[in-house]
Amino acid sequence: MEGTRKAQEAFTQSTGKAVETLSVWADANQRVLRELAELSAATAKESVRLYGEIAQSMVQALSDAQAQTLRWQAAWQDAPKDPVSWYHRALSEGVDNAQKAFRLLEGNAQAVTKSAERLSSTAEQTVALLKPLLERAEPVAQGRHLLAQLVRFRVRPAIALGLGRRRRRGRPARRRSRDRSPPRA
Repeated sequence: MEGTRKAQEAFTQSTGKAVETLSVWADANQRVLRELAELSAATAKESVRLYGEIAQSMVQALSDAQAQTLRWQAAWQDAPKDPVSWYHRALSEGVDNAQKAFRLLEGNAQAVTKSAERLSSTAEQTVALLKPLLERAEPVAQGRHLLAQLVRFRVRPAIALGLGRRRRRGRPARRRSRDRSPPRA
């Protein structure tokens, strides 16, 4: 009777530990998934913002290129009249266009850099929010072997009480290898 009571107490304690462990891990999983969802949403938002900035600069560049093409068309008519002036204007516009292109590239590079900094900041915030959770879950993870020992220790009294494996109906119990008789000749 005393052994039964001890086995029940041990089973209750191990069940309590298992429930506590499961609740800690469920809470951890929920927080991690929430933070990852928020990080994914922030990443998507930042990607859309970056795409918008780059698209806006590209539309402006295409508009400038179209205006430049129209100016070149008009300038071709003036080329035979004053070739030196035309050459000078073409050279200065070419340099201006090269500068605009480099400014466009610089602006896009800055936008990408700012976007990367914002994403890095968001990721750091996510890690900072998850760090206490991981610190809380670490002792549970370290104690995992203790819980397994408790369960293994508690199973033996359960088997002694007849709560262990049960045979299927209609099938004879399997013999262990040491209980088997030698093969017949």
